[in-house]
Amino acid sequence: MAGPPKVFLDLEDTIIKRWDDAELINVQKIQAWLQKHNVEWIRIFSFAIWTDEDKQRFSNLLQLPIERALNVSILEWMSVEEMAMWSRHQTGLQWFDRTDFMQQRGKHGAFFDVCKATQKDAHCVLIDDAVPNETLACHDLNLKVDLVKMDEHALRWVASGHM
Repeated sequence: MAGPPKVFLDLEDTIIKRWDDAELINVQKIQAWLQKHNVEWIRIFSFAIWTDEDKQRFSNLLQLPIERALNVSILEWMSVEEMAMWSRHQTGLQWFDRTDFMQQRGKHGAFFDVCKATQKDAHCVLIDDAVPNETLACHDLNLKVDLVKMDEHALRWVASGHM
């Protein structure tokens, strides 16, 4: 697990206000943490991106402003539909629809499922307003997953680099 962590960033209430109000927020704090950990590329992991159409909207309207503000490249962003597919692959569970998936797995469970299904020998970090501050590990995959809650207390923790 040498090198910088693979950082995944939530959108709403983390780097933008809302999906329908894309004003950037928390830029300085997130950028400082990314620079401290030599992160040049990030991925987006957000329940705001439901479908392929939402992925296209993100690409057209949000990708470039976020990349410029954080001075990073965004490598990928998956839809909730894709998250549910990876989670189903990992757990064998089924959901009625996207809303059922999000309610049943939550961001915490969905992220861990996706990481276990797609990552190996990796250190993944999700920065999000809706997750607990905790570390999870999957020793069989040599996978470490850090969840960082973006609230007033955690922002000081993130900005100071305690990880």
